[in-house]
Amino acid sequence: MSVPTSPKSETNREQHCLRSTTMKGILALALLLSALIALPVDSSRAQTSSPSPTKSAIFAGGCFWCIQPAFDKAKGVIKTVVGYSGGTESNPTYELVSSEKTGYREAIEITYDPTKIS
Repeated sequence: MSVPTSPKSETNREQHCLRSTTMKGILALALLLSALIALPVDSSRAQTSSPSPTKSAIFAGGCFWCIQPAFDKAKGVIKTVVGYSGGTESNPTYELVSSEKTGYREAIEITYDPTKIS
C-alpha cells in the first residue's frame, strides 16, 4: 500500500507511521487485541489505583507510535507505555533503535482490565 506524503509538511514521526502502516500491521493489531485475555497475570506490575484487578502485556516489533492510539481507544485498556525492549545499548534513542543495529525493538506495555476485554 502506498500513501502519498509531503516531506515538507510532515514530521519524521508522521512519515514513519505512514510508511510502516500496512495491512499486515493492521491484522497483527487485531490478533494482539484478541490475545490480551490469554496472557498470564504479573501481579507485581498490576496498577493499584484501579478497583478491579489488572493485567499487563508487552508487545514488541512494530512501530509503537502507530499502534498505541488503537490500544488507547480499546475498551478496558487502562494505560499504555511505549519504549524499547531486547537490546544492549545503555541509553537507546529512537534514531539508534531505528537503525536496527542495537538489538532493540519498539515495544508497548498495555495495562488492561481483563473483565472488560474478552
